[in-house]
Amino acid sequence: MHPPPLRASQGSLGPPALEPPHILYLLQDGFCAASCKFCALSRLNRRAGRLGRVEWPRVSAGDLEKLVGRYKAACIQTIIKPDYWREALEAAAYLREKGLSVRVATQPVSPEELKEARSLVDYLGVGLDAFSPRVLVACGKPYPWRRYIGFIEQAVDVFGEGRVYVHLIAGLGESPEEALRLLDVLYGLGAKVALFPLVGLEKPWPTLVDKTYYRRLQVAAGLLNAGLKPGEYLRVAHGELLPTPAFDDLPRDIVYSSFLTQGCPGCNRPFYTERPGNMYNYPSRRLLLRDMGEVVEELGWGPVGR
Repeated sequence: MHPPPLRASQGSLGPPALEPPHILYLLQDGFCAASCKFCALSRLNRRAGRLGRVEWPRVSAGDLEKLVGRYKAACIQTIIKPDYWREALEAAAYLREKGLSVRVATQPVSPEELKEARSLVDYLGVGLDAFSPRVLVACGKPYPWRRYIGFIEQAVDVFGEGRVYVHLIAGLGESPEEALRLLDVLYGLGAKVALFPLVGLEKPWPTLVDKTYYRRLQVAAGLLNAGLKPGEYLRVAHGELLPTPAFDDLPRDIVYSSFLTQGCPGCNRPFYTERPGNMYNYPSRRLLLRDMGEVVEELGWGPVGR
């Protein structure tokens, strides 16, 4: 079986200086027909082979054959173009044949297409990105809010609870109230969340979201991942996420784990949206422990947990 044309993240192609990726990250070749204002690959921006802060060179079938031997899992990033779902499933079948666990990140597809993917794909990523209908329209997402939420519900029905990860980008203009509300809704549907900070489109591709706000949002998602209700530990006041008195009783490990990269099992996305020395998502506990004092200071809540 031959794979369709693909690109691979630069980190997947060679070992980075600080932390290797745990997953082979692949991207469909071409430009996306959507008009998302924040995305380098959209038809508005047309920056070939770039997502986040990462370059994605094309890989030949022979090079891909060598790459798959290094990994146990692969993640395929899709773009909206003719036959993109068929092409994604062809890539998934190739990777599955090579013995890899497969994840696919996508925009909404039909229920029939979802069911077709279930035998090939272990986890599904959904590129909702926006935290509210208002932000969704403002940033140019290709489908209505109801279509995304309905698709997430369908995906959970097909893949099962905990196997659908909704990608959300902090910094697109959402309020803390909108962010907390959506997190509650998504986990209530049986989905989970992968958080990303907004990255600029021009070199050096700056990260464009306040780090203190991002740290607090990570904690909210981390509480949900731990089976807890953020509303018991966090509140919104004066446009900020703040701790309630109960927050001081949280175990430190629950809070600290929130700062690790969130996503499908094994996903660590090293330096996808950050650069060394300015970390938003930590790809390993080793690096997080190295910077823990700085991270707690960024959170801005004094002593954390017990």
